[in-house]
Amino acid sequence: MKLVLDENNELLTLIYSDNGKGFDLSKVQSSGKGLGLFNITQRVNTLNGKISITTSEGNGILVSVELSLSKK
Repeated sequence: MKLVLDENNELLTLIYSDNGKGFDLSKVQSSGKGLGLFNITQRVNTLNGKISITTSEGNGILVSVELSLSKK
């Protein structure tokens, strides 16, 4: 597992990755079983951030979140 938290030019970036089992993201999202992923995505969207989730069965996961720290 790797976790990176970085702040640069008023942008906060969080990257999580692991080399675990991974999963079929579209299957989890369409089944309604990915409630935790849905909640995380909704919270990032509420903060006007960006989230990217990359995973596949047998290949672990990579999650990247970007949040602006500038006050608008």
